[in-house]
Amino acid sequence: MLPDIYYPSEQNPIKQLYGDLNLSTVMPEELKGRAILAVTNDASIDINNQVLACLPGETVVYEAVDDIVSDDSNDRLTFPVEFLNSLTPTGMPPYKLNLKPGCVIMLLRNLAPTEGLCNGTRLIVTKLQRNVIEAKRIGSVNGETYFIPRIPLNPSNSNMPFKFKRKQFPVRLAYSMTINKAHGQTFEKICLMLNNPVFSHGQLYVGF
Repeated sequence: MLPDIYYPSEQNPIKQLYGDLNLSTVMPEELKGRAILAVTNDASIDINNQVLACLPGETVVYEAVDDIVSDDSNDRLTFPVEFLNSLTPTGMPPYKLNLKPGCVIMLLRNLAPTEGLCNGTRLIVTKLQRNVIEAKRIGSVNGETYFIPRIPLNPSNSNMPFKFKRKQFPVRLAYSMTINKAHGQTFEKICLMLNNPVFSHGQLYVGF
């Protein structure tokens, strides 16, 4: 059963969720309690980049280093680097990671669980450097700054006919995420984007 606060709409999800804010001048703290939940990873990535484009500041683009994991030289011909660059498996950062100072990001790996830096932790970027991202954890009492490095990452999707690794910052933008990724998160306001079929009843339940 859908809650009383559910309002069906065909409006652009960004306008639906952020229409009361001026994204060109908004403070990061005003966005941390909101999220657009999408069914697919591709839809979530697209929404994130659209929101980022509306935010103030200059975009910094971090390109990853991709490589096939195989002893067979033919695999490098079959799956060239350009093809690997085009992939963004679930749970992986994109080849081109677009960020801005002040943007909200989510960790994709457990970096320091004892310090609260776990898979799914959301942070606000404070500074973007060449080889490290400085960020503060949302909800942190002491406001401590954390330093996030580039690390080698492997997709967890075993259905792929090959293995590859990507060296990239283990983060993604967090203005939109998949319904599954939202499990365990707490938001003040969400927009549930259902322009694709929900794969299971459990997915829809997580959204509410």
